[in-house]
Amino acid sequence: VYWKIGIGLPDVDLGRDKIMAKNTIVSEAAQFMEIGYLCHLKDPANNSLELLQDTFEKNFVKPEPKPELTLGQPAKIGQITIRSSNIDATLALYEKALGMKLLSIQSVDKYGFVLYFLAFTEENPPNSEDLHAVENREWLWQRPYTTLEIQYKDGFDLNALDSEVGVGGMEISAEEDPRPGLTEAKVHFTEVEDNKVQIVDNDGFIVWVKF
Repeated sequence: VYWKIGIGLPDVDLGRDKIMAKNTIVSEAAQFMEIGYLCHLKDPANNSLELLQDTFEKNFVKPEPKPELTLGQPAKIGQITIRSSNIDATLALYEKALGMKLLSIQSVDKYGFVLYFLAFTEENPPNSEDLHAVENREWLWQRPYTTLEIQYKDGFDLNALDSEVGVGGMEISAEEDPRPGLTEAKVHFTEVEDNKVQIVDNDGFIVWVKF
């Protein structure tokens, strides 16, 4: 169910060079359709990582490098990406029960999947009337907070790997108590400790919510 972590940064080529200088294999960077300029690598535990640029390749303006920083520039955890076999059920949990805001929907017809991006935020994308709009995407990549990315493909057959955070599950910090919303949405949860509940989504992915 867990797919990858996305690292957002202004200059993917510079970040890639910095990582490759440490003898780590990184794919060639390229503009992927009208999604983003990106490349991929694996961490020592073989988890997938993606470097995603704040701007499309055609709109890139090279920033001033900051050699004191590890990647030569400021970077952020831009996305935690999971997969879904039933997007209606998945959105019912994250959007309706937990109160995340749906910010962007990105269809990748060539490969038969759709990407959904949500976050705990009061912000609205530039074109909030059309969440499919390409104009929302670079805005999204430039957000300073982490978004939840959900990859949905019709017919996905998913099984959670295990119960480890970051593999078969993730932990979310919420400002408000999620229990009223979960109860109203009839989502089963378990109180595992003070101010922390555990949820298992429709694909067996474990979510811990701290509040």
